[in-house]
Amino acid sequence: MILRSYHVALTTLIIAGFSAQPALAQPVNTSQGDIGLQVYLVEDKTIAGADFNFAFQNLGFHLEMGIISADDDAPRHNIDDNWIGSLLGIHIFGRVPLSPTLETRIGTGLDSWLLHGIAAGENKYGMPAYGEIRFMPSHQAVVFLRGRYYLFHSDGLGVGEDYQGRRHEDILFSAGVSYAF
Repeated sequence: MILRSYHVALTTLIIAGFSAQPALAQPVNTSQGDIGLQVYLVEDKTIAGADFNFAFQNLGFHLEMGIISADDDAPRHNIDDNWIGSLLGIHIFGRVPLSPTLETRIGTGLDSWLLHGIAAGENKYGMPAYGEIRFMPSHQAVVFLRGRYYLFHSDGLGVGEDYQGRRHEDILFSAGVSYAF
């Protein structure tokens, strides 16, 4: 696997994010858990699921579970069924508060793409670096946008590939809402 310049840039951003400590900004809650829903902003598929976070003052854990289905064009592209599989991700992240209602998160972990609908036992894995921006309009409401890039992944995990095999950006975006407790 060839180490690309943006691998180095993302690693540098992760390290800088963990070391940054804004003096005045404090998150809404220093420790919080939240449960939410997210949808991935992808072409040719629908990926949606549950999102769980538990954050301490500067560090936290993230778990996500999603369902993957093909869109209505799937039969035209020799995909027999709309069911593709599921996504399970577990991550660790650092928190960087920007204001009392806005924070960023930078993290990494493991994503497991269980592609049961394509072939029995078809699993792909990836190690993402991700960044997230979270807006908290109240103590319980959270809106977030997350982008992830796979530093390492299994062969055949075509995150930025459409039905025709065209390659797009390898950054996978998702957006969601959460209830914080």
